[in-house]
Amino acid sequence: MPSITSIEPQKKKDRFNISVDGKFAFGLDAETLVKSGLRVGQEISEKEIEKLVLENETNKLMEKALRFLSFRPRSERELYNYLGIKIPKSLKIENWDLKISKNEIIDGVLGRLKRLGYVNDLGFSQWWVEQRQTHQPRGAQLIRSELYRKGIAQEIIDQVLPEDEKGEIERALAAAKKKLKLHKNLKPWEFKQKMGQYLARRGFDWETIKETLERLVESAPQK
Repeated sequence: MPSITSIEPQKKKDRFNISVDGKFAFGLDAETLVKSGLRVGQEISEKEIEKLVLENETNKLMEKALRFLSFRPRSERELYNYLGIKIPKSLKIENWDLKISKNEIIDGVLGRLKRLGYVNDLGFSQWWVEQRQTHQPRGAQLIRSELYRKGIAQEIIDQVLPEDEKGEIERALAAAKKKLKLHKNLKPWEFKQKMGQYLARRGFDWETIKETLERLVESAPQK
């Protein structure tokens, strides 16, 4: 059986080159190396190498995932797509026929993140709705579309965005009030047109826009 002939530090901090039968075989991070207990002279099988490489690649991808999550919460699909472009194009090692798939590594990282509470589509969706409705009010129609594109299941979308006609009108009013000064010199019909277009771009449906404009038109500056 092949055996480990050298374990040498890389230029990269906390990483090591592992040689088998006198040839470089694979690299490991310090944590994986210590946990594995590898030593020079130890016999090692292809299956053991495969397991070590899988753990090593999972650890590297885990670091990238945590950096990605440090900017803001992410949906599971966002993370999956991001990790898919960060994983090496090839995991082949010369002289070794390793059976490791990219999906296997990505699934391992996502599994860890879920256990740690970093990936939770319900929690992410609640955070997203709060951000979109509070700071720059947007309509439920637009937010639903955004969540859908981020891979959120329909039942979660329905849970975080229940039917709320009164609340939707209040959010539309809050969004419109930020534009009142800009439209202060418009005639009533121009005011309705401009404000209606603005609210439509913010993702409010026609019924909400109509009700909002009716409430605003009396207070809108008129010529």
